[in-house]
Amino acid sequence: MKKSLFALSIAAVLTIAGPAMAKPHENPMREMMHKLDLSKEQRKDFKMLMKQGKQDHQVYKADMLALDIQLKAVIQSQDWDATSAADILKQRQIIETKLALARAVNRNYMWNNLTNEQQQKLVETFDEQTDEWSQRNPMRRFGPLDLTEQQTQQIKQIFTQQKNTNAQSRETLKSYRQQEAALIRSSDFASDQWQAAHDAQQDARLSMALAHAEARHQVWNLLTPEQQQKLQQMTEKMRKRHDKKRDAI
Repeated sequence: MKKSLFALSIAAVLTIAGPAMAKPHENPMREMMHKLDLSKEQRKDFKMLMKQGKQDHQVYKADMLALDIQLKAVIQSQDWDATSAADILKQRQIIETKLALARAVNRNYMWNNLTNEQQQKLVETFDEQTDEWSQRNPMRRFGPLDLTEQQTQQIKQIFTQQKNTNAQSRETLKSYRQQEAALIRSSDFASDQWQAAHDAQQDARLSMALAHAEARHQVWNLLTPEQQQKLQQMTEKMRKRHDKKRDAI
């Protein structure tokens, strides 16, 4: 190891490659260590860094929760308020930018503490998981709601419209991710270059987030009260499972 990873105190680290590395019911950190066959020293240092990241992440938890509650109210209203949704999402972006920079710096540091073989395995694993996620059917989450055929067709149309609306923004974000990956895999992380690349894609990210929120609003208002209640229960269960995974680090 080049340095002790524990010496860093940087916010909100989850994994080198992000949540896509872990399967739905597995701990991301544990899954990463298994796939990369980390040494005892690497495991110890990475766990310490993850715990520190979890503690740092708590700084933003209350603010993010408050914004999520506000956005939920907009999504579950009868009439779509694009201005309010955009204002909330812009506030989220301020926090997300801080977390994203911290995450990128840590990923770069962790990358440079892997062997060449581990680096290659990480890239391969991430590419495999990304392909799996991109092929997932967005309708899968609605299975327990017992949608009617009409509801199913209407929701599919909403998703198609959202996908078409986001086509250009996805290309912008794809370019950004490529730039970020190159910076993360460099020997010396250039934070100024990362910030410039990140700032250049903020409008595209906001556009996608706004389109996603509007689609959720449209879907919500297609559901019956019983289906809405069940969807809320499913969402809350998923949130608790996510929090439990984070606490297990």
